Amino acid sequence: METVGNLRAEEILEALDNEQRAVALATRGPVCVIAGAGTGKTRAITHRIAYAAAIGTMDPHKVLALTFTARAAGEMRTRLRSLGVPSVAARTIHAAALKQLTFFWPQVFGGRTPDLLTTKSGFLTEAIKRAQLQGELSITSRDLLRDIATEIEWAKVSQIAPSDYLNESLKRTVKPRINPEQLAKVYTAYESVKQQERAIDFEDVLLLTTAMIKKSAKFAKEFKINTDSLPWMITRIFFRCSSD
Repeated sequence: METVGNLRAEEILEALDNEQRAVALATRGPVCVIAGAGTGKTRAITHRIAYAAAIGTMDPHKVLALTFTARAAGEMRTRLRSLGVPSVAARTIHAAALKQLTFFWPQVFGGRTPDLLTTKSGFLTEAIKRAQLQGELSITSRDLLRDIATEIEWAKVSQIAPSDYLNESLKRTVKPRINPEQLAKVYTAYESVKQQERAIDFEDVLLLTTAMIKKSAKFAKEFKINTDSLPWMITRIFFRCSSD
């Protein structure tokens, strides 16, 4: 019987219920797990990695486990260590992308990697001033700045450019709390400030990493990614299902 660490393959499966076991046993090809909070998704995925390593389907040194929060990534690392596969890299999706972006930026785009914004507040304040909206939008209101940041983040992850924001916002069922015309101006100014200061935000990290993959075949090969598959990568994805 194959083993990983001190655990045999069958022992890895013992702690799982039937549905979790089905996930762990699906060791080849992409697998989508749709389940609510507290149902054991992390347990199922970490056991899938460990089981696949135990039977030789995956090399744990070539597996990247991704999640969205630092806390979840830490939990995954702890579980993977306990399952005998400490060599698996478990990171947040932003941390993994930033690592690749920093390493490959000089080769793909040239020059130094832009600085990463840890908060948007300062740049949003300057953007409101540049948009000449400080008389209508309070730059001292944390709640307002948070709402603007949230709306810009929605637009960027939806791949909506500042020039398209106004039209796209009018199509939404849930309207933004801030006047769309004002927000479009702030969004435009915010991107301008970032470009001037040579800075990127967390949304840019994912967008630029994607751009590098598309732009550079050499980068895609070195990162072991292609447009058809994600070899050796186990990705934990949260996504929204919609009937639209």
